Amino acid sequence: MRSKASCLAVGLCCLCAAAIPALNTAGPGVGPARQARPAFYGQEVLDDIDVTAPEDALGEADGRFAEIRPGGEMTVLMDDRIYYSDASDDGRVVTKGEGQYGLAGLFRMTEEGEPAWQPLIPGGTPGGFKLGSVMFPVAQSTDTIKIVNDDTRPVFVDAVLGYRSEIDRTLRPATQGLRRTKRDRTTSGRRP
Repeated sequence: MRSKASCLAVGLCCLCAAAIPALNTAGPGVGPARQARPAFYGQEVLDDIDVTAPEDALGEADGRFAEIRPGGEMTVLMDDRIYYSDASDDGRVVTKGEGQYGLAGLFRMTEEGEPAWQPLIPGGTPGGFKLGSVMFPVAQSTDTIKIVNDDTRPVFVDAVLGYRSEIDRTLRPATQGLRRTKRDRTTSGRRP
């Protein structure tokens, strides 16, 4: 009887030991759930409508919050380009409160570089977002994020983060010319 109980206990321990690494992934095709990846932050507010203290959403999370009132929106230029990755998140918006919001990224949609706003999909962690599906990962990058309050409650934003990825390092030389200048931002329009 003791040997059966011992075998059962050893079997259970082996099963638990095998299951622990599986808990550290977000699922098939999604990649690692929570890796410590270098982050970069919003550097400039390009446009804001019905926002109190928009500059408080720039830089690292510091406990100071920009308040986006219901129906308001804020457009943030990131310190670098955010690229699609296989990780669970390509970026993250640090918020507090229960207010719901929508996200969009400004993507280059034609060979001529014409920009268009595209919705960002929720990521694998709270506040996380993905640039899109696994389709066309090399073409998916943005440096401009729009946060729209589509709730009746305010949205409090502490920081907007982008995560660096392997593709970021390999494409950096090819994408240096894609960085928009201040003049490009004013001539292409700040609102969709």
